[in-house]
Amino acid sequence: MQEITNNLACTVILYNPGNSFLKNILSYSYLFKKVFIIDNSETNLKDLKKVFKSFSNIETFQDGVNKGIGERLNFAISQTIDNGYDWLLTMDQDSRFTQQNLEAYIKTIATIEKSKKISQVGIEYFYEEKQPEKNIILRETTHVITSGTFINLRAISVIGLLREDLFIDEVDTEFSYRTIEKGWKNFVCIGVYIIHNLGEKVTAYSFKNLQKSGRTLHAPIRIYYITRNYLFVKKMYKKLLPSTFKQRDKTLLNTFKNNLFYNKEKIKILKMIIRGYVDFKKDKLGKFVE
Repeated sequence: MQEITNNLACTVILYNPGNSFLKNILSYSYLFKKVFIIDNSETNLKDLKKVFKSFSNIETFQDGVNKGIGERLNFAISQTIDNGYDWLLTMDQDSRFTQQNLEAYIKTIATIEKSKKISQVGIEYFYEEKQPEKNIILRETTHVITSGTFINLRAISVIGLLREDLFIDEVDTEFSYRTIEKGWKNFVCIGVYIIHNLGEKVTAYSFKNLQKSGRTLHAPIRIYYITRNYLFVKKMYKKLLPSTFKQRDKTLLNTFKNNLFYNKEKIKILKMIIRGYVDFKKDKLGKFVE
């Protein structure tokens, strides 16, 4: 499958991208008629128009302002709807595909009937290259992550756009839960993989059993958004999905534990957990302000 797929568009949101971002984008951009690259970086801006000047299907947007994930994705959604696309693939700068996985994924999306109330289709992620399985299936799920997800643009008129006031974190889960609330469905493509990194990975000893294991650490500002936005989304949807939040409460506590024990910025982490909780109680959303 080397031909460009006419009814699929793609967008990737950048924020102070490292050296691998170009390689990542080129691993999937070649199969899309239009790719929107939107930069949230505020300093040390790369000249994206110069970087991608030889790619006729790539359009770049750069204004030196960090407007968060929701607003940027909504811009891409509006652009693709206006230009008659059916699906929009949303990507993170740290994610990439192997050719085999991307082609298998697109073939699966092509099998979905327009009459189906499927709002979005996500993908399984892995930390290294993995070949797609022979048998690929679509399985219903409660939520999918932003990176590697196809949004069905027909669903937007019913479900609405992404929440911009969350800024980052929980933007994807809130949209997924709203999908269910509106009577539509989220699916995950089982047997196809994207290479995706979630935060900084470290190996450390467990205080419980003294065994070494991998742990994901985050910057203090990210912990603020994780705390505030999770509590906000839980307040909105806990009656709709009680068992989901019972499990997610444990995941949040584990995130706190790992970052308070193993993060080098423990004091800042604790302050951001508290600040996130305080701002949640005040119903204060949007971009973090000191």
